[in-house]
Amino acid sequence: MTTGRSMRDRLARLRTGVALALLGGSLGLHALVVLSFVFRWDKAALVTVVPFFGWCLLGVLLAGLSALFRPTLLFRVLALVWLATLLLGADERHGLLYFHRAAPRPDHVPNNTLRLATFNSHYGGEAGLAVVARWQPDIVFLQEPPAGRLLQDLARRMYGPQALLVLRHGCAILARGSAFHAIDCQSRFLPAGAMNRVAMGRLTLADGRQLDLLNLHLPSAERDTAFWTRSCWRAHAHNRRERRLLLQYDLSVQTSALAGWPPAPSIVAGDFNAPASDGAIRGLAATH
Repeated sequence: MTTGRSMRDRLARLRTGVALALLGGSLGLHALVVLSFVFRWDKAALVTVVPFFGWCLLGVLLAGLSALFRPTLLFRVLALVWLATLLLGADERHGLLYFHRAAPRPDHVPNNTLRLATFNSHYGGEAGLAVVARWQPDIVFLQEPPAGRLLQDLARRMYGPQALLVLRHGCAILARGSAFHAIDCQSRFLPAGAMNRVAMGRLTLADGRQLDLLNLHLPSAERDTAFWTRSCWRAHAHNRRERRLLLQYDLSVQTSALAGWPPAPSIVAGDFNAPASDGAIRGLAATH
């Protein structure tokens, strides 16, 4: 009898220990993920490559598993903490908030609006460019553009005699205006092997207004998923630093080239291969 009760007590303590370990793991994971997303440390770049929604599922799963060993109110509270963080601070909340809204249409944009379009055409043909043309944009930022003749034909069809086209280093800018001062970006100061795909310059619109334009295609995010290896963490950190370096370099080149010009609004667009809050580009809004 005593032996049976002792076994039950040990089993109960074991179940309690496992439940607490799972709850602690979920809570610790929440702290690590939130801090990584808030501070965007380069060394924790691998954490932020995984969408917060994925971490939320894992955290809720750990909390839910704890209830199988010892049901308590804590697992419900912890699950709600994960969900609240997702809805209040994660990048995915924007998609969730606008999920029920209809997709925008070209004819719903006011005529007096300066229309901008950015599109990675993946070196495609006329089909992809036709999608862009339907929006009747005043300025088009293209990454991985198709052959120059297709771009010239598109610019003439969209803008007629006011068509302007700049094609540099795997990026193109099409615009309606009276002049475009293109800036050539030399990459001799960048690390060996760094690909700097960028087109930039100052656009003068038909009404005389001027805009500084920068179109760039940053490297793709690191795809190594061997989370348990140090080399994977280092690769993701290096990838973020490289993208940030390219962005800062291109911004500095543009600023230096236009230092003697009158100040003008600046538009930075392109394929950043990262969400707006990523550590490689999150400082962009504060500087431009």
